[in-house]
Amino acid sequence: MYIQEVAKRLNTTARTIRFYEEKGLLSPSKQANQYRTFTDEEVVRISTILALREFGVGIKEIKIQ
Repeated sequence: MYIQEVAKRLNTTARTIRFYEEKGLLSPSKQANQYRTFTDEEVVRISTILALREFGVGIKEIKIQ
């Protein structure tokens, strides 16, 4: 699944997902054209990160877990 599809499915933005990748919370695979592709497991991980952020859990704490 591509980043725009994931963002739409989780009601967030592609920029938010890229930010989490920058911070080391995600490692999606990239195709030859540099498009990110996400597995179902990664989509669940993003969903979990979004939920934790809503509860005020910081990026550093999420990264540790």
